[in-house]
Amino acid sequence: MRLELQQQNLKVKFVAVNSIDANTPTDQKQLTDRCAFPLFQDVDTMQAWHHHNGQKDDLYIYNAQGQLVAHLPFAGPVNTDLSTDEGYNNLKQAILNVK
Repeated sequence: MRLELQQQNLKVKFVAVNSIDANTPTDQKQLTDRCAFPLFQDVDTMQAWHHHNGQKDDLYIYNAQGQLVAHLPFAGPVNTDLSTDEGYNNLKQAILNVK
């Protein structure tokens, strides 16, 4: 999706925040092997997931000013399962809706 949006001349950045309890090199490698964007490791002193009320596979969309404009919980009312066409298209549209 990142490359698809870039081909449309949209400047979009993707990052992943790995959970505190998935902090082994094996856990991190599972993510870095599947993505070409930065992986940040959450730690006890930061508690990024906690501060965002985040759960596994939740998605957050920020605008160019760094303001949170959408929180899409994985099991929420909007399908964000990227392994499905519906989930992929829902996330893409949510990104395109950011102004």
